[in-house]
Amino acid sequence: MAVDLHTHSTASDGTRSPMELVREAEALGLGALAITDHDTMAGVLEVLDAGFSFDTHFLTGLEISARPPDDFNRGDELHILGYGMDPKDPGLRVLLDRLQEARRERNPSMIKRLQAMGLDICLDEVEEKAPGGLVGRPHMARVLVEKGVVSDMDAAFTRYLGKGCPAYIEKYREPWKDAIAAIRRAGGIAVLAHPGLIRGIGPRGLRLLLGMMKEAGLGGVETYYPRHDAQMISTLKGLAWEMDLLLTGGSDYHGDFKEAISMGTGAGDLFVPFSLYTELLNRLEKG
Repeated sequence: MAVDLHTHSTASDGTRSPMELVREAEALGLGALAITDHDTMAGVLEVLDAGFSFDTHFLTGLEISARPPDDFNRGDELHILGYGMDPKDPGLRVLLDRLQEARRERNPSMIKRLQAMGLDICLDEVEEKAPGGLVGRPHMARVLVEKGVVSDMDAAFTRYLGKGCPAYIEKYREPWKDAIAAIRRAGGIAVLAHPGLIRGIGPRGLRLLLGMMKEAGLGGVETYYPRHDAQMISTLKGLAWEMDLLLTGGSDYHGDFKEAISMGTGAGDLFVPFSLYTELLNRLEKG
């Protein structure tokens, strides 16, 4: 039986509501689902507050945008997944409020840059694409696609919204140690998301990074991921065994924002075994 421990809802930059994700996971026969929205647990709370009984096990989750260690800072961000946290933990909520406020401050400035290039776009119509209230670049891209400015989401990022493009503005990122600490204080396990996407790191750098993060409390590494090839998966398995890190995996499903990625199967060949979920639960129970 498969699981999917990396999905996004309308609470951040996905196109499926939290409850739609749960129903989709059940329809697919997945053994477990985690909603890991960017910098918010609003979607998780929506599912928990619904109080329904699901055939698919549900795990609280989160994906935090973090600033890398100085030795690995190439202008990118690290994404740190959290699992099993109390979504109402006060310390975690303070951290997430800070990240969400940074997003709110960034968005109008990016819209102004797009307008300065002569593009017909305003913040109100972008916010309409984010029913969960957390606006991001994918919502801007959706407006540009619908208005015929670009042909698809990828083109919007390549021409306007991606790093180094005319409308791009850097955002605040939580220091990586603080992100791990907040997840752990809220009762969760911190996991490095999709390390195979970190630019220019190489096997030796990956070993150093994971070792540094392990010392700070990292509990796992996302190993099964649509853009991880067999070599990367093998490397991560070896490092995880060596450092006593949990293996996790997921599709990074965003609904229509990433049309080539499906829940549970990613690009078609992803399989995250149920045993990884049970191992994660066992580690959470041990504290």
